[in-house]
Amino acid sequence: MRRGLLLPLLLPALLLPGAAPALADDDAYPVTPSTRADRIASLWKRDRVVVTDHAPRSLPPDAKARITAATEKLGAPVYVAVEPRLRAVLDARALLPLLRDRMNGDGVYIVLEASGSLGEALVAGSATAVIPEKAWRTADFELASGVGAVAVVERFAEVVRSGNVEARYRAAVEAERPKSATRKRLDAYERARSEESAVQWTAFGAGTAASAGAVLLFAFLRRRTRRTRR
Repeated sequence: MRRGLLLPLLLPALLLPGAAPALADDDAYPVTPSTRADRIASLWKRDRVVVTDHAPRSLPPDAKARITAATEKLGAPVYVAVEPRLRAVLDARALLPLLRDRMNGDGVYIVLEASGSLGEALVAGSATAVIPEKAWRTADFELASGVGAVAVVERFAEVVRSGNVEARYRAAVEAERPKSATRKRLDAYERARSEESAVQWTAFGAGTAASAGAVLLFAFLRRRTRRTRR
């Protein structure tokens, strides 16, 4: 078919509703730190807890209510944004200073994934008097990865209220991080494979030894038979 005839045939299909590919999450929302900061800050000015449209699919139905309840009585404004993904499209560390500038006020600014991973917190202004800067990192270290955004924020609030952030931070840094459920399943699978391999090698070794013994016995008997015939 000639190229000149191909375009008219394809054009109606391209113009039909739904013919264009669906936008991926990264295309549906601005992914540069500056434009993402504009969007989150505008939402924060109406509500301190923001859960983006795509994140609820991997969060419990009461996620927003639980995060709000955990942070509203900490003695300083706490702003939380739960994003579907981080680091692949933007870094929370690059985003937080922009959010602080746009909010232009004291408080704690938190951005994290729905999974609870790759989160960061920034304590600004007089909020440092009631919320130590190490509180977020302490909560992050105390929990296994992938526990979910709600669990991380609730642990953060509990660490702040405990009043011994420094001690818990040192203990969390020195201790081994708890394993996630996925890591536990992988470890169990690897142990099972290792045990199975050990059994197989033991059986192989026993079979090899038996075969070698049979060969040696056969050679010995054959040699003895030859001597007897002589």
